Formats: sequence, C-alpha cells, structure tokens
Amino acid sequence: MMSQCRRLNGKFALITGASRGIGRAIAERFAAEGATVGINYAGSEKSAEETLQSVQKFSAENGFGKCKHFIVHADVSKAAEVQAMTDQAIAQWGPLDILVNNAGIQSEAPSDSYDLEEYERVIGVNLTGALLCSQAA
Repeated sequence: MMSQCRRLNGKFALITGASRGIGRAIAERFAAEGATVGINYAGSEKSAEETLQSVQKFSAENGFGKCKHFIVHADVSKAAEVQAMTDQAIAQWGPLDILVNNAGIQSEAPSDSYDLEEYERVIGVNLTGALLCSQAA
C-alpha cells in the first residue's frame, strides 16, 4: 500500500480554492500521495488553516511529514494577485509540477434575475481565474 502513496513524492502542487469542499479533498489526497501542497484561498483564512492542518496530518500519516505545505491568499479573478501567488510559491518551493484549477463560485440568485456585475464575478473566478492561473504557472 505504501508504494501507491508515493506517486506524487517530491512534486509541488498548487490547488486553487483548496480551503474547503472538493479543493480540500484534493489537497488532502495529494498530501497523502507525497506532494507538497499549496493551498489557495480567497475567503476564510480560518478554513484555509484548517485545511493546512488536515493536509499536514494526511502527509504525516503516510510518511511524508517533512513536506512544507502552505497557504496563500489570492483572488484568482485578479491577475496581479494570481501572479503574486505564483511568484511567491515558485520562489519558496521551485517550479510547479501540478496546478489544479479548482476555484469556483456560483450565484445564489436565479440566472434571470442577477445583474451583470454578479455575472462578471462568477465568470471572473470560474473562467478567467483558470486562464490566469494557467498562464502564471
């Protein structure tokens, strides 16, 4: 079983929207597989810290306790924040091996009732964010 846990050993993965939900699950699994994980968040720093603690636990339980996982705040819809996040990560941990464009939001309002500003916010995170992160990486 341990040999399966080494598939990402020595790899560096940056996961956007990793403070909760699917992003958190991806971060935990990558840590269990041996990757050093960068946890991006735009909302709750507390949630990002909780994810970091969980990632460290998964890493240690699978023999990768020396991985230096980290959190980094950035709104992926903003080019300058994405560039700063990527530059910081690469400066500290070297080139990215894996980028997971997971960040995403949805509007609670029915689509026929939200305004252009809400539409642009959703598109900014869900589509533009993936482009900006991919280009920066």
